[in-house]
Amino acid sequence: QRLAQIKQELATVGGRLATFEAGMVPPARVQAFLEGLLARRSIELLGLKTLPVTQVGTPGSTEPAGAKGKAVAADAAQAGGDGIYQHGMEIRLAGSYNDLLGYLAELERMPQQLMWNSVSFSVEKYPRNVMVLRVYTLSLDRNWLVV
Repeated sequence: QRLAQIKQELATVGGRLATFEAGMVPPARVQAFLEGLLARRSIELLGLKTLPVTQVGTPGSTEPAGAKGKAVAADAAQAGGDGIYQHGMEIRLAGSYNDLLGYLAELERMPQQLMWNSVSFSVEKYPRNVMVLRVYTLSLDRNWLVV
């Protein structure tokens, strides 16, 4: 009876993980996803680089932002799988304040999500601004696209 209960809990956790992962941008599509948003704005791409893959919840790794990401990481640990991996990118953009703000707003409205790690903003020479945005997605797959 206890074994059946544990199997049911494991199936529930697996379902939650699959649902969460389906809502995130797949690691192999992050670059295309970010560049696709640029096509609709007058923003200049200054740089795009991948960040090292880290396993969520291991010493030295960055915890996911928000309670939802932490709950999913806890579920992965409970499920006893390989874990959840954080796949990050840093993107440097230049443009007007309104265009950069619009880019961020559109990024937030997309049906598939990326999580933000950090954003920095500086005025290079009015009206040109530079924004450095670090985003990441979570996946059960360690494989990552190298740019």
